[in-house]
Amino acid sequence: MRTHPPFPGVLSRAGAIPFLLLSVLLPACSSSWNPLDLVNPPDVEQPPAAEPPVGSQPPDEPEPPDGELAPTGTLEVSVVGSDAAFSLGYFVLGYFDGVQSPRAVRGTGAITRIPNLPPGSHSVVLRASARNCAADDSGPRPVSIVGGETSQIGFTISCSAAFGFVAGVYERTSYYAPSVEFHGTLSERYVIDADGSFRLQFDSGRYGSFAYPGGLSLISTGGSETLFSLSFFANNGQWSATASLRGNCLVVEYNTDMWLSDFEHGEYCRVGEGS
Repeated sequence: MRTHPPFPGVLSRAGAIPFLLLSVLLPACSSSWNPLDLVNPPDVEQPPAAEPPVGSQPPDEPEPPDGELAPTGTLEVSVVGSDAAFSLGYFVLGYFDGVQSPRAVRGTGAITRIPNLPPGSHSVVLRASARNCAADDSGPRPVSIVGGETSQIGFTISCSAAFGFVAGVYERTSYYAPSVEFHGTLSERYVIDADGSFRLQFDSGRYGSFAYPGGLSLISTGGSETLFSLSFFANNGQWSATASLRGNCLVVEYNTDMWLSDFEHGEYCRVGEGS
């Protein structure tokens, strides 16, 4: 019985032939094959890209005369009007470039600037947005634009007494307790003029007296109430409210922007006549 492997350290005749073949072939293969050759192939120089024909290049853009564009001008429009006129704004209709359709620019203050206008002779018309307001000079006004300069033109907007029936002083009837506690003492009122201008006035024990101006526009009439829209100048024209006239009192609801700025919906009742 064998107690150890046969022929330890010595190959049998049957295994000697394969061993001899491997001993001959492996050195020959190892000199020309490297497994890393498949991972890092040798650099191959790419042929240079063909240059496009000379005639295929896009032509250069033509330069303007003298190498620069003619300078444009600016028009400054000054407007005199009431809070009612400015609350809903106005439109400057400019007939520039000799075109039939005007260029409309909206304004909401005493000065409106219109830049980048072509030099030359043009005309301007002003149109008020409030129904009871209009420019004193409703026809086209000539204006000359000079390149690189600011030209000026002025208009006046007048508003009729279309809101005389609601004109007066309306005092707030009640407050939330936290508001009074915050201000110390507080009173609040609307002062409305016959042309639709108004001021929302506050007297605060903490901040003193201040006001927010604006203008009315009529939404609807009929039945027991008249409905108005209130447009404020403050906060870039984003503040507005609706007001319902019921007898001698205005019931006011503010929009989301004003409500989030701590304006409270409420009732304001007439305590005096307006102008």
